[in-house]
Amino acid sequence: MFRAVISSVWFKTAVGLLLGGVAFMVVSQGLDLTQILDETQQIRWGWVIVGVLVIFVTVLVKAWRWRMLFYPEGRDISWRSLTHAVVLGQFFNFMLPAARLGDVARIFSLDHSVNKAQVVGTLVLEKTLDMIMVVLTIFVILPFVALPEGISNPIVLSTTAVVASIILYLLAYQTRFVISIVEFCAQILPGRLRDMVMRLAVAGLEGLAALRNVQVVFNLLLVSVLITILSVLTPFVLFYAFDFPLGLAEAAALNIALLVGSLPSPVVGNIGVFEFITIRTLEQFGLSGSSTLLAFALLFHLVVFLPIILWGMLVIARSDWRGWFVWMRSGHERSDVSKSR
Repeated sequence: MFRAVISSVWFKTAVGLLLGGVAFMVVSQGLDLTQILDETQQIRWGWVIVGVLVIFVTVLVKAWRWRMLFYPEGRDISWRSLTHAVVLGQFFNFMLPAARLGDVARIFSLDHSVNKAQVVGTLVLEKTLDMIMVVLTIFVILPFVALPEGISNPIVLSTTAVVASIILYLLAYQTRFVISIVEFCAQILPGRLRDMVMRLAVAGLEGLAALRNVQVVFNLLLVSVLITILSVLTPFVLFYAFDFPLGLAEAAALNIALLVGSLPSPVVGNIGVFEFITIRTLEQFGLSGSSTLLAFALLFHLVVFLPIILWGMLVIARSDWRGWFVWMRSGHERSDVSKSR
């Protein structure tokens, strides 16, 4: 089974690279390297540096929010370890998107004393907050820019927001009801597996304790808004670097287009896909000039991905991987002992 999973990951990665290559060929058709290099001479590099700084600040703020999600134990968890875990998560999602190892890396990169099921609960809440922020962002920018029907459909947006709110309410304030549903569904499982699922469910709900404190929820929403603003600032400052006549609404629309368009992509680093989506979105805003748009897309890609790749490599080089493997191996051995009994 393990070999089948690995084979599937490699197959998806190979297909992703092929698709990325095709996408890059489409957007670079008829251009040569000289044209792109000529465009770089007009770039205002000071704004590019600001864009890189925004990426670093965004990671730090995401780690800050994650620490808040561990309420009330968050103060006992090192901000540095949380930051490194966030970086590792993004690093592995960039390098192996077909395997979706980012969240797994975040779970196991934290201190072994942190309950892993509780970590999963915080990640679920984090993804839900991000989804709500995307929906709110779309509502805010709709009067200013045109988005594809599939993204901007009011019915889809409203339904998504309502469903997310109901789920958060049930998880936070109707915990016993949720546990009873899990227990009912788990009845079809064998005894030991059922007990394990229930333990994970109860421990995972502990990761949602932050939702039961009004002040913490308010702070989480504020920090989530800050993260959303920072994600929009990255393309916005690069607009200044290229002297594009675009504003915050267009930057937000480009950010959402990349977020939604890259979700199903198995391409390593979204090479080609990132450029294709960026160029097509900018063309919707009335910009033209293939070499200029491709230069912007390539630089935007480097600003978003290169700092995380370098930072992630540094974290990996300084991490105690041996300790991780020992912990995981001990858990595997305990599982084998349980099965033998």
